[in-house]
Amino acid sequence: MDLTLGEIRDKYKVFVAISSKKLPIKLSYAISKNLSVLEKEANLIDDNRIKLAEAYAEKNPDGTPIIDKNKCYVINEAALPSLNKEIAEYYRTVTSIDICKANIKELDKLEDSRYDALSPAEISALDFMLEDIMEN
Repeated sequence: MDLTLGEIRDKYKVFVAISSKKLPIKLSYAISKNLSVLEKEANLIDDNRIKLAEAYAEKNPDGTPIIDKNKCYVINEAALPSLNKEIAEYYRTVTSIDICKANIKELDKLEDSRYDALSPAEISALDFMLEDIMEN
């Protein structure tokens, strides 16, 4: 499935929160598999975002990036628009990832008191992995 790097980053954050909920087993399995894929991609995305920030950061005399007391890179105000533009372009990059699909009917099981409810935002985050599968 094709997703932008920004979509992957955002979905990963939601999947981390959802993964601790009590959900129907088939839905939970698909979420766990997808969380693993999203985590790998999110870490790679973040590593490259850090490299980009380091490239724009002001440097110490030895050439290493300057980091402030809040553990943030010190970036010259004049360089911020270029950095922000480059990060925005980076997050719009499309990549293909393997997604484990789940039957949308699994959401109906959430009405059972044994399971935790999902918010509309959480259901929306799952949308890309849900499909209407006719089961026998």
